[in-house]
Amino acid sequence: MTARLIIIALASAFIVARPALHAQMATAREPVDPRLITVVQNLPERPVLRVSSLHGYTEGTLSVATRANLTLRRGEESRTVPVATIDSVWMRQRSAARGAGAGFAIGALTAGAFAFTAIGMCEGECEGAIPLAVLFSLGVGGGAGALIGGLAGSTVHHWERRYP
Repeated sequence: MTARLIIIALASAFIVARPALHAQMATAREPVDPRLITVVQNLPERPVLRVSSLHGYTEGTLSVATRANLTLRRGEESRTVPVATIDSVWMRQRSAARGAGAGFAIGALTAGAFAFTAIGMCEGECEGAIPLAVLFSLGVGGGAGALIGGLAGSTVHHWERRYP
C-alpha cells in the first residue's frame, strides 16, 4: 500500500514538473535562432508582446530581455519565457497609417464628387476649373480625411508578427 502511494506521488510530481523539465531540456539542447536574438535586441522600449512558446501564449509588456529569457509583465503578474522555447513573437501596433490612408482616399473621393458636381452646375466661364477641382479634392479633402483617419486609426491596435 505504501509503495503504491509513493509511486502515485512520484508519477504526479513528474506530470506536474514535465512542462518545466521539457522547457529546460529544450533550452539546453536547441540552439537559439540568431534571427530571434536580432528581433529581441531591436525591439523598442517596453513594447507589448504576445509570445508563443512550448508553454502556450504569454502576453504582456516586455520588462527584461536577455539572450536566455524574456520577462513579460501584465499588471502585477510577471512571466519568464525561455528564448529557446519561443515559436513566434508578435508586437502590438497602432493603426494610424492604415487609418490615414483610408481617410485620405475617402476624403479625396468625397471632395472630388462635390467639386466635380459644382463644375457640372457651372453656367459661365469654367475653364481651368478641373485642375482646381483635382487640387481641392486631393489637398483639402484628402488632407482632412487623412488627419481624421489617422486620429481614428491611432485608437485601434493590431498584432504585427516580428518572428519568425
